[in-house]
Amino acid sequence: MEHQINIYDTVTLVQLVPNLMTSQNFLLDRFFPNVVESDNEFVAIDVDVGRRRMAPFCSPLVAGQLVESRRYQTNVYKPPYIKDKRAPDLRKPIRRQIGEQVGGNIPAADRAALNMMFEMTDQLDMLSRRQEWMAANAMMSGTITVVGEGLTPEVIDFQRDPALTIALSGVNKWPLAIAAGATNNLPTQDIERWQTLILQKSGAVATDLIFTNASWTAFRLDTTIKDNAITWPAQSPFGNQVDAGARVEQGAVYKGRWGQFNLWLYNDWYIDPVDNVEKPMLADGTVIMSGPNLMGTRAYAAIIGGTRVALTVVSTDTVDTIGTDLAEAINQRADLPVTAASVVASGTATVTLTAKQKGEVGNTLDLRLNYQGSAGGERTPAGMTVALTAMTGGAGIPELTDALAGLKDQTFDFIVLPYADTTSLDAVKVLLNDSSGRWSYSKQLYGHAFSVATGTYGQLTAAGEARNDQHASLLGVYDSPSPAYLWSAAYTGAIAGSLRADPGRPVQTLPVYGVLAPPMTSRFDQPERNNLLHSGIASYTVADDGTVQIENIITTYQKNPYGSPDNSYLEVETLFLLAYIMRRQRTLITSQFGRMKLADDGTRFAAGLPIVTPATIKGALIADYGQMEKQGYVQGSKAFASGLQVTKSRVNPNRVDVLYPDILINQLRIVALINQFRLQADATA
Repeated sequence: MEHQINIYDTVTLVQLVPNLMTSQNFLLDRFFPNVVESDNEFVAIDVDVGRRRMAPFCSPLVAGQLVESRRYQTNVYKPPYIKDKRAPDLRKPIRRQIGEQVGGNIPAADRAALNMMFEMTDQLDMLSRRQEWMAANAMMSGTITVVGEGLTPEVIDFQRDPALTIALSGVNKWPLAIAAGATNNLPTQDIERWQTLILQKSGAVATDLIFTNASWTAFRLDTTIKDNAITWPAQSPFGNQVDAGARVEQGAVYKGRWGQFNLWLYNDWYIDPVDNVEKPMLADGTVIMSGPNLMGTRAYAAIIGGTRVALTVVSTDTVDTIGTDLAEAINQRADLPVTAASVVASGTATVTLTAKQKGEVGNTLDLRLNYQGSAGGERTPAGMTVALTAMTGGAGIPELTDALAGLKDQTFDFIVLPYADTTSLDAVKVLLNDSSGRWSYSKQLYGHAFSVATGTYGQLTAAGEARNDQHASLLGVYDSPSPAYLWSAAYTGAIAGSLRADPGRPVQTLPVYGVLAPPMTSRFDQPERNNLLHSGIASYTVADDGTVQIENIITTYQKNPYGSPDNSYLEVETLFLLAYIMRRQRTLITSQFGRMKLADDGTRFAAGLPIVTPATIKGALIADYGQMEKQGYVQGSKAFASGLQVTKSRVNPNRVDVLYPDILINQLRIVALINQFRLQADATA
């Protein structure tokens, strides 16, 4: 029964019921394990058109019978475009979040970040379910029908042999009820016929059977299945065993083995955005026969809007045509940081690029040819020569002081800095400093700046050692096609969600999307990255598939005010933990003791009066510290309690002084193991 509450009611949130109807990817993960990502709009599949041919007989007196070469065909597909657009609700930062205590106990900035995470999680769930739907349709019919707003309905046909899509009707349908003593072998007969048909039409061997509820019920009623795999499985010498008991899981549940087939019972549903009706992912009564030989592949192609500029050149093109076409292709891309103009002189077309952004930052824009290589469909035509000249001529650095002053007292925990020059970094250092900046006691706004330094190993080492700021991080990047400002935004975005959700959890291995990794020869090895970390430069790694991953985001802080080495503020997680804890203590004090009178410890006063003593505040701080320890933000509550000092100020009788000796949670980064091996056991042991 629902109740309306008012401000005089007391309410405690006792439970959060999570959403259990989340997406699963059984079909996608099991039958489409191969993933191919492309920055092209179309993807192609080469098919070796095999036929079961035999070598012909012929007379030894003739040259031989002419045999046609084996053919192949190329099928080209355009992956459908998926776009989930959401209208932002600007009231969310001041509205209670799901799971938050009634009345609210989360700062507005944190609430906004939590709402962003909530929305992104939901978007990923919807995207995952759409991909499972595509896998289900491709397996059922060999086609995917694309219908959506602003789209002309389109059928993506994977050209599966029509004979492999079978619809049973009439007496051929598998019965859902069998009379006592009657024999039923339709399911096993059909399965044996279908597996042979797949082998004949494609050469593939099927190893998995996926049933829905109705088809599974009919399969269990097959006399052969019932006798050999359910009633008397132990008497079968071939390991046939079927689980006839009730069992269900999200996606699919394993139900045993029959012959060479793994048996699966599949259940999942989706809400069709076309008519807003919930439908089964696989129509009830469906049976799918598949296996690894079918080589299911997920192909992800790029939509128009990246930073790659492709130009098709034919043999009849002149240098004037090529130069003009290239300049036009660049200028048509409003997202590119340059404009282009082509001039032809002495048989050479010169395409001049001009940075849209003024200043030295334009000199850092990377120009390169055929980054993906021939494997990615990028190559220079034979007989054509292309020479690239690095961007130069940009002068001046931006003036950030007025812009940063405009932030006032608005909270910004993540400051993406596209510049790494000394003047810009110094301006941010002043903004965030501990004495008079956003980290000072008088402001308590906090925040951290994230930037990218580019250059060689030696240049990055020098750049890192020239800085010493616990409120700024510099990621070292060398020879990446992506500009530094994109790197700054990308890696900040990669770690922001994690630091918001749990500032003590290390950000290592988080993927960084939106930037291109340097070529293999330009990547720093482990000793180089380790040395850069000791010089104040944060590091990343590159996975085998080219994905950039966070290795360790550190600050540039390296020495204390006396010039001695100091790792107190080395890790970025330390700064975000400190900001979280201080905000939490401020909320605790202002919410519990907002309008209290202050008395000395030991003062006797009546219960219920708005009076607080240092001992009362100390008890609240110890209790809250215990909660933070349970939540994994701090450790050592006993040591904290013994070291905590809460006293009434001798200078200002209206002030309470607190010495807060918190012990932050640490991050697992290194496991040191000594392998003391032996070739045989000690005989005396």
